[in-house]
Amino acid sequence: MLDKRLIRTINNGRCFILVGSGPSCEAGYPSWHELAVKTYEELTRTGRVSDVLSYEKYLTNKKYPEFFRLVERDIGDRNDFVNLIKLLLVPPTRNLAVIYELIGKWPFACYLTTNFDDEIVDSLSRMKEHFTVIRNRKEDFFSIRDGASNLIQKLHSDLEHPDEVVLTAVDYQRLYATDAGQYFCDKLRQIFEMWQCIIDCVN
Repeated sequence: MLDKRLIRTINNGRCFILVGSGPSCEAGYPSWHELAVKTYEELTRTGRVSDVLSYEKYLTNKKYPEFFRLVERDIGDRNDFVNLIKLLLVPPTRNLAVIYELIGKWPFACYLTTNFDDEIVDSLSRMKEHFTVIRNRKEDFFSIRDGASNLIQKLHSDLEHPDEVVLTAVDYQRLYATDAGQYFCDKLRQIFEMWQCIIDCVN
């Protein structure tokens, strides 16, 4: 049973929810490990694996950003790399995303997600709820202010925007640990200080 305080917090309509990959995996999308394995198999098939030991080490240790940095390096082109991931990050079978339907019945003001797919917006649309999708650029964060509502913010952007997507170790370094990404870290800190946030821990 849900804690009454949690119910009151969500029902006030000013609560954000942070959604990870669990609900999308329920919908049929590959997990990070499955995506990495499929990517490795494709690179092996096409003869583009330059360092087998490093690939297998990163897979074993679940160091997926480092793994995908190797993939990007071996493919040699950012757009080609992201296009490959786009090709592989699809559900082999479509499942009913019960978690998204359950989440969508609650009056969350905004959604934050690290997922690249559009399952959240599609699920809300089926419920006749209109939410605007924003990404991780500085101008996208302008919308996250007092009174913000009906927004889905893709914190790691999506596969339609190769220059913005956060997938490799270099991408994470750029956004989370350099001056270029300071706006991102500052705004995330502000969001968690100003709004009550629920973290979806389904895995």
